Order: sequence, then structure tokens, then C-alpha cells
Amino acid sequence: MAIILVALGMVGLYMSGLLTELSFFLIAGKIPFTSVFIPATIMLLFWVFILPVSLAFRASVVGIFWFTIEKIGHIHQRQLNRRFRETLPIKRRSPLTHLFVITLLHTPHPAATSAPETVTLRRRFAALQM
Repeated sequence: MAIILVALGMVGLYMSGLLTELSFFLIAGKIPFTSVFIPATIMLLFWVFILPVSLAFRASVVGIFWFTIEKIGHIHQRQLNRRFRETLPIKRRSPLTHLFVITLLHTPHPAATSAPETVTLRRRFAALQM
């Protein structure tokens, strides 16, 4: 129980420090976790460009972040798929194989004989007893 309380206290301290740094950035223009202050004109230009862009695209910073992460994942998955395909052996079929399959598919099959169901069942049962 004490470990959980200590962990929650550490998370609280971290979050309070993070919130303090964020508020210093928003209000005073201090770059988080440094002692560098941004001049007022650059801070003004930052807000002049960031707010309209985020409102125009109706996407939050979190949404853009996860969209970027998904795109990176897709690119990485494509690379993995490409590597996997390169390791698979390529089976080259001869034109004779293609012709054989085409002739099998296009030759008419003989009509199925209609045998009574009982005869078929007796044959199967006899085959099982052998």
C-alpha cells in the first residue's frame, strides 16, 4: 500500500511540474524544462499561426500526433511485408502447367450417375469394415 502511495505521489509531482512548465510556456513564453524565454514577438507569431491552423483543420495536437504514429506504423508494416516477400521463394510455373489447368477446367465432365442413396451408403459402410 505504501508503494502505491509513493508511486502516486511521484506521478503527482511529475504532473504538477509538467503543468507548471506548460503554464510558464503559455503565459510567459518559457521553453519547458529549460531556462530559455522566447521573445514576445515570436510567442505572438506562434499563437497567431498555431490557433488558426488547429481550428481550420479541426484536429487537436493529440489527433495529429496519433495520426502521425499510425502513418509511421503503416510505413514500417510495408517494409516488413516487403522483406517477408523477398524471403519467400518464387515458384515459377511453366506454360505447360497453365495449359494443363486450363484444359482441366474447360473439359466437360461426364454426367453424374444417379445411384440410389442406400447403395452408396452400403458401399461406404463396406469400405469402412475392410
